[in-house]
Amino acid sequence: MKRKLVLSLLSIIVVASLLSVANAPPVAVASNGPSAFGVGTFVQEHEDGLHKHYFAFRVSDGYLRRDGWYYKPDGRFSLICKHPDNEICMIVKSDVILRFKVMRIEGGLKVVFEGFATVKMAEGGWEKGWRLRVEAFDFGWKGDAIVVHLVSLTGEEHHMEGTLTSGNIVVKK
Repeated sequence: MKRKLVLSLLSIIVVASLLSVANAPPVAVASNGPSAFGVGTFVQEHEDGLHKHYFAFRVSDGYLRRDGWYYKPDGRFSLICKHPDNEICMIVKSDVILRFKVMRIEGGLKVVFEGFATVKMAEGGWEKGWRLRVEAFDFGWKGDAIVVHLVSLTGEEHHMEGTLTSGNIVVKK
């Protein structure tokens, strides 16, 4: 009972932080350069069933280099993954976004950003130093999608992706 109460409180705190990130993007949209923000949910099949993923991000500004990437941008990313029984199996919080790039793709725009994150797996503690790469697709009214790839210091990888079941991704070139 106490464990479920603690997990419920943790869920509320993390969701509140996701919403605060989601409320921040209007600053990014006002940026003169490319920017992107998103908040929503997607579902992905894992070995023990369908997992629901809640995410929020924003990225803007930075220094444009010849390679087309913006370095040292203003950015944040958060994700919560829940098991089919609604227990939290993973929490991801970005520590730093190192760079991002916006590209035109067939049917819309795509943002790619990379950095480092702190990750908490199920019953484990918080682990710093995970490499983070996110690709978010803005297809307008046709639906949006996201791909999240994480790699730990020991080489453990987690790949999550899906079409949004709720929410929105907005990418500005």
